[in-house]
Amino acid sequence: MDNFPINLMQVYFTKTIVYALPEHKHEAASVIKNLPVNNLKVEELDKEARTFIATFTTRINVEDDIVDPYHIDMECIGIFNVKNDADLESAKNGLVLVAHNVLYGAIRESILWITGRQPFGPLNLGLSILTPNSESK
Repeated sequence: MDNFPINLMQVYFTKTIVYALPEHKHEAASVIKNLPVNNLKVEELDKEARTFIATFTTRINVEDDIVDPYHIDMECIGIFNVKNDADLESAKNGLVLVAHNVLYGAIRESILWITGRQPFGPLNLGLSILTPNSESK
């Protein structure tokens, strides 16, 4: 994997809001009816250093509809570097895929862990499908 042109430098959360809705009528398993709204934005951070910042947000039931057990609003940031010998345009396309997988994975894991310690039990999100409306600059 030494030839892979993209390096992950840092991942951190800038927003972590997860709370249970006490009015929710709990069923056997925590299944969400309001689907997650995911958004990915990738921007160049430093052209000379070939670094990029990716911001991934996941929002679920931010209107507090009691049909769902939780309100979730999370934002995760990733800093990535593209190697100097890599074709920058090809690497940018790959960067969107890598950022999507890394950041959504971090959010998904955090939601599972946090909700596992809340009254309605763990919420395990499914896969996130990358769609053309993700931003890349």
